[in-house]
Amino acid sequence: GTQRLPRLVGVEKGIDMMTSGRMMSSSEALETGVIEALLDARADGDADALVDGAVDYALGVLAADGVAVTPKALAARLVSNMPPPSGHAEDVFEVSRAALAKRAPALNAPQRIVDAVEACAAVGSTFKQGMAEEGRLFEGLFKSAQARALQHVFFAERGTTKVGVDAKPA
Repeated sequence: GTQRLPRLVGVEKGIDMMTSGRMMSSSEALETGVIEALLDARADGDADALVDGAVDYALGVLAADGVAVTPKALAARLVSNMPPPSGHAEDVFEVSRAALAKRAPALNAPQRIVDAVEACAAVGSTFKQGMAEEGRLFEGLFKSAQARALQHVFFAERGTTKVGVDAKPA
C-alpha cells in the first residue's frame, strides 16, 4: 500500500486513500489510476472468460506499446518497478501529519503511513528500500496495545450484528 499506491495515484491521493478508509467504486479506481481497465465479469460468473479478457487486455497493452511479450517487458510494467512518485507539494507530509493529528489524534498507524509514503517518495529511493522502511515502521504497531484494543473493538462491533445467532462467546 504505502509503496505501490503513491506510485499509481500520487502522494496526496495515496495518503488520503490509505488514512481515510473510504471505499472506492470501480469507476473511481479507474479514474484515479488504481486500475487500468474494467472488464465485464459476465453475468454468468464465468471465471475463465474473465481471465481470458484480462490476458487479452494485457497482451493488447504490450502490443499497443510495440513491445514483444517477454518476461522483461512484463516486469517493466510492475508497479514495484515504477520510479518513486514526484511532483507533490513540498509540505505534503507536514500538512498530512497535522491534519491526521486533528482527525485521529490518538492513532499511531496513520502517522506511520505518512512516514512510509515519505520514504517511498524520497529522491533515489527504490521500491525495496521503501518496503524495508515500511516493515520497520509497522513492526511495532502490530503488537501494540493500541492494535489489540482496535481489534477488540472491530470484532465487538461485528458481534453486535449477530444478535440472536449462536455465536461463540469471546
